[in-house]
Amino acid sequence: MSSTFRMTEAQFDLPDGWQDQSVQILAAGPPDTAPEFSFVVSRQPIPAGKDLDAFVTGEMELLKGALSRFRLLRRVDTTLDGVPAVEAEFTWSREGQPVQQHQTYLFYRRIALTLTASALLGNFPRYNGDLQRLLASFELER
Repeated sequence: MSSTFRMTEAQFDLPDGWQDQSVQILAAGPPDTAPEFSFVVSRQPIPAGKDLDAFVTGEMELLKGALSRFRLLRRVDTTLDGVPAVEAEFTWSREGQPVQQHQTYLFYRRIALTLTASALLGNFPRYNGDLQRLLASFELER
């Protein structure tokens, strides 16, 4: 049985067996410059036999191994639109520049959603209020 893939501009039927592993990227900052802040929604199938906690632990281990000077600042269980979620905040270095990220992980309809907010460390506080409002307004399709 095929399913319908929906996006802002269109929708279309997916062939049987296809999975949504799309990525959406939103950016903030002055026009005509590199974004100061980004918000990325990524999707992947939930790995067999993993609960949310084990999934997030695995993701943190991958990030720790891949990102220079990775430092976990905070990890906390929460909810997003009533669904269990995990938030993690961490810093790392990209080309000598300190970056701060806030990730929210949740499982929904057999999909692992990862919501990632990123900015250079000095820019992150300026956009944190926007991020908190965005997360507070997040509604899953029911």
